[in-house]
Amino acid sequence: MKERTLPQNEIIIDNEDPGFSIASSEEVKTLKEWLLKRERGRAQAYSFFESHNPKPVWTTTLGENYHGGFLQSAVLKAAGNGDDLARWQCQLPEEGIYEVQVYIPRHMNVGWRHRNSKGGFHYEILHANGIEEVETPPVREKNGWVSLGHYFFNQGEAAVELSDKTDFPYVAADAVKWVKTK
Repeated sequence: MKERTLPQNEIIIDNEDPGFSIASSEEVKTLKEWLLKRERGRAQAYSFFESHNPKPVWTTTLGENYHGGFLQSAVLKAAGNGDDLARWQCQLPEEGIYEVQVYIPRHMNVGWRHRNSKGGFHYEILHANGIEEVETPPVREKNGWVSLGHYFFNQGEAAVELSDKTDFPYVAADAVKWVKTK
């Protein structure tokens, strides 16, 4: 986790932190899937993300609308079928009820042809009582820190996953915050 001045009851994992990872379906059945897998392997550290023509692979990009300290970045990709995931995990210092929040970048641009796009991002929260599936409000209506709800977590590992399945043209994986409330 990056060093930041945070209240003691908050933990933030950014896409630049060690607790962040991306995963793609490894099974290759078609030529198209093989080409996508090859393209994923060629991904550069930071690339320009074309929101009007998003790539079907996770792309790390820089921008002032993203969360971060010195380095403001996010990982984006075209909407998919749910096989590609972004994952944030952390070690919670104590059990309790935590509010889980995700950072939705400001000014999500979709270009002219998708100007009326609706759709939120699909998350899974892995907590003490199981897995909760949550969809954010439409990303064009809500940005910044968005609450996914309050959940009971045991002390130790906690995780949140973002699916690439959305009705929006692309997904953005930026940061997750756990705020201990009780």
